[in-house]
Amino acid sequence: MTAIFIFMPACSFACSSFAVGKNASATGNAFFGRTSDIDSSNAVRMKIYKAGMYRKGQALSNPYLHDKWSYTFSHDSYKFWAVPDMPYDESLKKGDTDVYESTGVNEYGVAVSATNTTDLREAAKVNGNDYGENGVDESFAAKIILSESKTAREGVKLLGSIIEKDGCGSKEGFVVYIGDKNEVWVLETAGNHRWVASRVPDDKFLIVANDMLTDYVDLSDTANFLGAADIKQFAVDNGFAVYGTGAHSKDVNIAASYGSLNGAVDTYRRWRGYSMFAPSVVKEPLFSADVTYPMFAVPDRKIFPTDAMALQRDRYEGTSWDISKISRAMLNDRGYDYPEITLTTGCDWWVRPIGHNTTQEAHIIEMVHDFPGAIGARTYLCGAQPEDSVYLPFYGNMTALHPYAETIVDGNYKTSGDIKVAYPRYQSDSYYFIFQDLGFRARENRAMYGAPIKAYWRAYELKLTEQQKDVEKKLLAYYKQSPALADSYITEYTLNTLQRAMNRAALMRKALIRHTQTAPGTLFTVPTDSTPYVNMDLMTSELSSLEAASVDAALGLAAGKAVRADYTSTAKTADVDAASAPQASGFNAAGVYGVSLDAVLSGDANFSRVKYTVELMDDAYARYGSSTSGVISDFVLYDNGKEIIGPKGLLTLRQAIDAGMAMVVGDSTSATVTVDFYLYDGAGAARFADGIIAVPDGKTDGHLISPALWSYSSYSGGGSGSGCNAGFASSLLLAGAVLVLRRKSR
Repeated sequence: MTAIFIFMPACSFACSSFAVGKNASATGNAFFGRTSDIDSSNAVRMKIYKAGMYRKGQALSNPYLHDKWSYTFSHDSYKFWAVPDMPYDESLKKGDTDVYESTGVNEYGVAVSATNTTDLREAAKVNGNDYGENGVDESFAAKIILSESKTAREGVKLLGSIIEKDGCGSKEGFVVYIGDKNEVWVLETAGNHRWVASRVPDDKFLIVANDMLTDYVDLSDTANFLGAADIKQFAVDNGFAVYGTGAHSKDVNIAASYGSLNGAVDTYRRWRGYSMFAPSVVKEPLFSADVTYPMFAVPDRKIFPTDAMALQRDRYEGTSWDISKISRAMLNDRGYDYPEITLTTGCDWWVRPIGHNTTQEAHIIEMVHDFPGAIGARTYLCGAQPEDSVYLPFYGNMTALHPYAETIVDGNYKTSGDIKVAYPRYQSDSYYFIFQDLGFRARENRAMYGAPIKAYWRAYELKLTEQQKDVEKKLLAYYKQSPALADSYITEYTLNTLQRAMNRAALMRKALIRHTQTAPGTLFTVPTDSTPYVNMDLMTSELSSLEAASVDAALGLAAGKAVRADYTSTAKTADVDAASAPQASGFNAAGVYGVSLDAVLSGDANFSRVKYTVELMDDAYARYGSSTSGVISDFVLYDNGKEIIGPKGLLTLRQAIDAGMAMVVGDSTSATVTVDFYLYDGAGAARFADGIIAVPDGKTDGHLISPALWSYSSYSGGGSGSGCNAGFASSLLLAGAVLVLRRKSR
């Protein structure tokens, strides 16, 4: 069994990746992964693809390639979960919008990390060897492999056969990692119809940036190498073959022959991996276009998955290029969060770090040898820039995902070349944006704000790692009883784990905003884990046509009046809690903007979608019997003394959940309740109509004023009841900010 990590940079992409073999791993399990970077705005989400989503004989075209190439499935597709990007092109909003699945695991335990972008050297672009307009593209590779393959080797052969037959449809090349519990492979393209794949040795590791990596292969050794039969001879026949040295003096070096190698934007990142894991092997960055890094190396010490997390966050800490403490404002003229550095090597570019401000997600897939294929692999996913975020565990047998992680993030579309690129806005109900916005604010002062947040998440990850030992013991015990029990158990675990982490991040974000306003430039104190999260947030995105119709009906408006929510800057700042309301995020060069602090809705109907969030912990949760069923049964939500959710309210919490307007996520230690409603400018009582809850802000005056909300348990000592006097006040909510639960209609 082997493993891999990967990092890649090229053109607008600059990802990095790696792989670690099982005997080079401190856990005894192979693992591999990648950082996913893109230099324009983007966002990621998670998705479970049900078995049979794609049918035998179905031809699926790739909309990212403008439907110039399609793949026909050889059988009904397998079930898998993956992490696709949000759509790049406006046309992808229709039909199958899922492209660039950066990582995923299927029901047979096959795992993929895709893809690391690479490029050819000019000498290799001869006789049609350059990447073509048709053929398989890196944005489609993971989907095909996970849908069709029961083993890693099967996935390698499948993708290789497609490349040989149809070609490579990318403008660049790519590297894909495919693993199962027995072996891990790294496959890379070398032009239009050529490819090569190597099995990662059990005792070695691999580091990749955005240059080619395969040095020497023996295609007669099919246990360890696969590829296009003419990959060496083609280079020889066309005069661009580069031979090795020493024992390889008569052998063609694939990467040196075909690849564009060792530019400064790549070579420092690749060197950094070796300097952390095997400093005795590679001491200095390489800059020669004809000299490759060793494809595989034995580490100086065994590598933990947490070491890989440190690598994916790295900003050259402890080296002469250390940029771990520069502020966000110190950007170079390309908008990257590292300064321009004059190099003595003759390479005219910057020393780009792996831990970069444009990283949209990072993942590490550990192929646990004790897991049955249905459980697959343990995936550590960081759904945002890793520097100030947290890696959370996910498993291949999950049957459901947290809705905040599934959300397709809306975006504004701007023309970029021949496509319209999506620039997403701040979305407070998106797993990605919750962490990405916290990181953006932390990087304003890495020493005073970022350092405490990084330390908190590192400790959080270590605690999770310890807890997983017991979690996985139970998981395997359940699996022996029934795979369905195991599926249910791990699904609940991953939902709860993500919810708790989002609560911590949202609470941290709120506290950091207050800190930067009251004590800027001083050391930030992270809220303790015992601090419950209670909040409300105005939703800033436009409404769907279905939601607009519901708002019209609920507020008694003429059809079409509530088409969208417009924001002006005429409101009093007191209308919204300035310490916690969504602000202009702007955490990437393209610009991502939320509602301004003094925002108020204007138009024929002043309204905003709102999410109420309350985390029940300790005594507050004990009042519900420390169970989610108790919360669903007894939870009551009041607006200024009037019951909105509850037995005497507009609807019960169970009815609100069934209608897609509420959610309860929890376990035996805590639970989080969310309720989705609409706040409008007006007087009167709250109402439930046409599938939405509408809550007035008190009076009609052209301003939205956040109401005071209370949540209660109807349990009161020896009996149950409801009402302000009968229940325990478990939380008080004033104007706040954080996540918003999407209605199912979106």
